[in-house]
Amino acid sequence: MGIALSSLVPLLIAAQATVPVTGTVRDADSGAPLAEVIVSLTSAPRTVMTDEDGRYTLEAPPGTQHVSVQRFGYTPQAFDALVPSEGTLEINIALRREPILLPAIEVRAPVPIRGFDHARGLDFPDRSMSQSDLYHHPFTAEPDALRALGGGEVNLDPESPSGMHIRGGASDQVAYLLDGIPIFNPYHTGGTFAAWNPDALASIDLVAASPLHSAPDVLSGVVSANTRAPGARFQTRGSVSATQARATVDGPFGNTGAGYLASVGSAFPGLAMHKDEPSHMNGHNFDWIGKLESPLLGGRVRMLGYGSQTEVGVSAVPEVDSAVVDPFRNTMDWNGRSLGAEWGRPIGDHAALVLRGWTASGNANATWMGPDSLEWLSSTQRDDGAVAEFAFASFGGTTTTGARFQRIETSYSLLPSSADGRATSFESMTPISTVFLEHERAVSSRTEVEVSFASALAASEVYYSPSAQVRWRASRTLLLSVTGARRHQFAQSLRNSESVVSNVFPPDLYLGAGESGIPVASSDIGIVALEHRPNAWLRLGAQGYLRDFDSLALVAPRSADPYATDGFAVDAGQSHGFSLEAGASRETFGALASYTYQQVKLQHAGGSYAPNYGPTHSFQAGFVLTPSSSYTFRLGLEGIVGRRTTATLGSFEWEACNLIDGGCEFAGNPSQWSGDLGGTELPTYLRLDFGVRKHWDVKFAGRDGTVALFGTASNLLARRNVLTVSVNPETGQRNNIDMMPPSPLVVGIDWRF
Repeated sequence: MGIALSSLVPLLIAAQATVPVTGTVRDADSGAPLAEVIVSLTSAPRTVMTDEDGRYTLEAPPGTQHVSVQRFGYTPQAFDALVPSEGTLEINIALRREPILLPAIEVRAPVPIRGFDHARGLDFPDRSMSQSDLYHHPFTAEPDALRALGGGEVNLDPESPSGMHIRGGASDQVAYLLDGIPIFNPYHTGGTFAAWNPDALASIDLVAASPLHSAPDVLSGVVSANTRAPGARFQTRGSVSATQARATVDGPFGNTGAGYLASVGSAFPGLAMHKDEPSHMNGHNFDWIGKLESPLLGGRVRMLGYGSQTEVGVSAVPEVDSAVVDPFRNTMDWNGRSLGAEWGRPIGDHAALVLRGWTASGNANATWMGPDSLEWLSSTQRDDGAVAEFAFASFGGTTTTGARFQRIETSYSLLPSSADGRATSFESMTPISTVFLEHERAVSSRTEVEVSFASALAASEVYYSPSAQVRWRASRTLLLSVTGARRHQFAQSLRNSESVVSNVFPPDLYLGAGESGIPVASSDIGIVALEHRPNAWLRLGAQGYLRDFDSLALVAPRSADPYATDGFAVDAGQSHGFSLEAGASRETFGALASYTYQQVKLQHAGGSYAPNYGPTHSFQAGFVLTPSSSYTFRLGLEGIVGRRTTATLGSFEWEACNLIDGGCEFAGNPSQWSGDLGGTELPTYLRLDFGVRKHWDVKFAGRDGTVALFGTASNLLARRNVLTVSVNPETGQRNNIDMMPPSPLVVGIDWRF
C-alpha cells in the first residue's frame, strides 16, 4: 500500500500543474479591445470571457492545447498553442468583422378595421374610426369619412347619397361637428359624398346612442370629426384620382408648441369625364380646412376655419330636340362656412374647463324650370353660438355640466319669373338657451350608468331632454347596454327627400322653429345592444331599437318638386328594427359585415308611407387582404332588399358617373307623383366592387415617404340596379331608371412625406 501511494504522488502533482495563458483580443481593423469574447481550451476544457479591456487569463496544462476564439459579429479563430511547463504564455489575438445576415422578421400590426380602436372610448352601438380605419374601409374606393360610417343602423342611399339616415331618421336629423364646431352641408354629389378631406382627419365618431350633450338639438345623432394634431416637422400628404384631388400640409410654428394644418380638395367625377352633351352634368366644387393651435394661459387654444362650395348644372329637358341649340339648364349650388375657436385647460388633477365659440352658415340656391315659369330658390342658415363645459370628478364618477347659447337665423324663399308662377317665403330667428348635466359612473364592478338632462328654452317654450344608458359587462367578453332618450330639434329641412333630384341636390334646406310655422320636432327612442369580443381579433354586435317621431315637417305629401313649393305637412312617424354586425382584424386580413332589418313609416292624412331612405333589409360584407406590407386588396359586397320609391310622372334621364363611357347625366324635371307615396317597390340592389393598392417606400429631398397607386372596379356582377321609376303620362308605361353600369370607378395615386 505504501509503495502504491508513493508512486501516485508525482503523477497527481504533475496533473495539477498549470501555466497562465493570457493576452488581449482586439478588432483587426480599428485595434480597439473587444469585450465579451469567448476564449476556450477545447481539450482541457476551460473557457473564459474577455473583460472590458479585451483581456483574458486562463490556466492551461503544459503541452499542445487547442484554442478557439469567437464573438458575435466576428470571424471565429481556432489554433494550436504549445504551453510550456513553467512561466506564462501570452497570446494576443485580432478578430476580423464578419457581418451576420439574419432572416428578415416582418412585424405587422393588425389591419385597421372599424370597431377595434379601443382608445377612442366609445362603446357599441356608437362607433368611432381612426384615420387608418378610413383608409382600410372595405366599402369605399377612396377614403370617405361619411360613407365609412354606413352600415347597420346607418343607411346611405347607394352610389349617390343625399345624407345619413340613422335608425329610421331623415337626413336633417343629423348634426355635423368638426373639432366641436358646427358644419353645414358637408357633402358633395355625383358619386362622391364627404367634403371633409380624410388626410386632415385624425378620427371620426358617430354618437347616436349615448347622451348628446355636445349637440343636444338633433333627433338622430352627431357625426363629430377631429382634425390631426400638427406634426413636429413639416409634413404633406395628398391624392389625385379620377374622382378628386386633395392636399394637406401641417407642421410647427417655432419651438413654442404651436402648430398649423391646412387642407384643400376638390371632388366631382363629372369634370374628369365631361362630354359635350346637353344631358351631361357639369359644375365644380372646392373645400378647405385651416387650423391653428397653441399653448395659452395654462391650456391650449385651437382655431378652426372650414369652407365648402359646390355648383352643379343639369339639363331641364331629358330628350333634346335637334333644333334646340342650347336647352335650358337647371343650376344648383350650396356651401358651408364655419369659423370657431376652442380653449381648454385642466384644473387640478380631476377637472377640466372647455370654452368654445363659433359662427357657421350654410346656403343653398337653385334655378329651376317650374311648371309655369322659371323659379329661383334661396335657402340660408346661420348659427352663432358659444358653449362652456366643466367636467369634474364627483360621486365616484365624472360629471359634465355647462351652458350652450346659440341663435339660428334661417330663411327660405321661392320666387317665380312671372306672376303666374309659384311663390313662397319663410323667415325665422330662433334663439336657443340650453343648460345640460351629464354624469357617468360605475355602480358596481360590472355596471356603469350614464345619465344626462338638458333643458332648452326655444320658440318661447321650455323643452326637456332626458337620457340614460346602462352598460353591464356580463363577462370579460360580453357587454350589454340599454339606452332610453327623448330628444328635440329646433330646425327642419324643406328639401323633398323623396324626390330623385336629391341624388344631385343633397343639401338640407333648414328652417328654424317659431314664426315660420315649423314645429319643434321630438323623438323618443329605446335601444338594446349587445357586443361580444371572444378574443382580440374578433367582435360581434347586435342591437334592436324602437323609435317614434312627432311634429315632423314633411314636404313629400304636399309636392313632388325637389323642394317645398306649397308649404309643408306636419305629422308623426315610427321606426323599429335590429341589426347584426361582425368584424375581424388580423395581421394579413380584415373583415366587416352587417345585416339590418327595419320598418319606417311616416304618418299623413290618416295613412302612412315608407320613405325611400327606409329599406326593409340591407347587408354588407367586406374583406381587406394584405398579403404583404405593400399590397392591399379590397372586396366589398352590398345588397338592399325592400327599397321603395314614389314613381315620377314624365320623362327623366339619369346615368351615374363612370369611366366606361364617360356617363354622368341627369336631365328632366321630375315634379309630379304618378301614384301613392312609397307605393312602388324597387328590385333588389346588389353590387360587388374590387380594389387594389400598391405602395412604395421612397426618399425625397432626404425624407422618407410613401407613394401608392390604386384602382377599383365597380359593379362586377354587371347588375342593372334601379334608381327609381318614371311613368309615361300618355301610355302609362313604367320605365326603370338604372344606376351605375359596370365600370372602373377610381384610379389614382396618393403620397405621404
